[in-house]
Amino acid sequence: MDSKTIELLYSRIYHRLESLNNSSWQMYDSQLKQFWHFLMQNPVTSQILTSLSQNKSNLDKELRSLIDGSLTRGDLLTFNTETDHVSASYQIIQACVNSKPSSIRNQIAISIGQRYTTDTSFQSHIEAFHNTFLVPLSIYILESLDEQQYLSYLLKKYKHRSEWFLKDTLLTLWSNNRNKGEKLLAKDLYSFLYDQGLDFHIEPQSANGEIDFISEQIGDERLLIEIKIFNDDKRNILEGFNQLFTYLATYNQGSGFLAVFNVGSQELCFSTRQANTFFHTVYVNNKYLHLFVIDLRETPTASKKGVLKPIVISESELVQTV
Repeated sequence: MDSKTIELLYSRIYHRLESLNNSSWQMYDSQLKQFWHFLMQNPVTSQILTSLSQNKSNLDKELRSLIDGSLTRGDLLTFNTETDHVSASYQIIQACVNSKPSSIRNQIAISIGQRYTTDTSFQSHIEAFHNTFLVPLSIYILESLDEQQYLSYLLKKYKHRSEWFLKDTLLTLWSNNRNKGEKLLAKDLYSFLYDQGLDFHIEPQSANGEIDFISEQIGDERLLIEIKIFNDDKRNILEGFNQLFTYLATYNQGSGFLAVFNVGSQELCFSTRQANTFFHTVYVNNKYLHLFVIDLRETPTASKKGVLKPIVISESELVQTV
């Protein structure tokens, strides 16, 4: 997903949260359900929320008691970590959304919120619930979007740095040792990201083989990168797309990147419905797969260039591999 799309999604979440913040207690349950539906229908925010449902907590029993109202009168549920807090918030809000209160006075949000304020009005109970659970969860979602935007920025920066300043060096690196050329170019990408402050694992083992790169990010979101060499043969790229999709399923992630180093003689082009200056994106089975090319080809002079005959890989060819 490109940065403009993320910015638009960020804005939509923010404005919906503001609307909920100004909601009356009578309308809160209805508007909360509409907000939740919006989040769950979007594949990016849905993936962020779904990852929270898999977190195990030592507070599950107390959490159920808080939701059903059986928690001892006057008791509060508190959290030692942000992960525990947002995971509990996810379960609480999910329970509110799934509930069908007999009247607006019996909203779960009201019964929970009254524990977190000394005020006796229904409006104050809703405000306490909102600030204690929905706001922290929304901040977590927005920060996760910021993280994706930052990672996309780093990969764009690497592409520019490699094509503008180190093209000859990297192409020579591959040409002098073609058996290990892919790993050597991958190492250059790792080194760049490490210098930018990104922590990661290289080629972690999984049940389905190895992914070239997986980052260590805060929370459950990870940056997965599969790296391939293009030398005028599209089969390697199609294989890489399939591998990336498999790894996304294995690590339960919503998006990943296929980085292609073009060392061949032909231009490589992708034909996809979602594209910008840097990334081509394919959305398949609730996964976003972002493809980008680091073009290391020797550039011929204008007199020797001739007619360009790029090798094109279509979205349908990519999707067929999975």
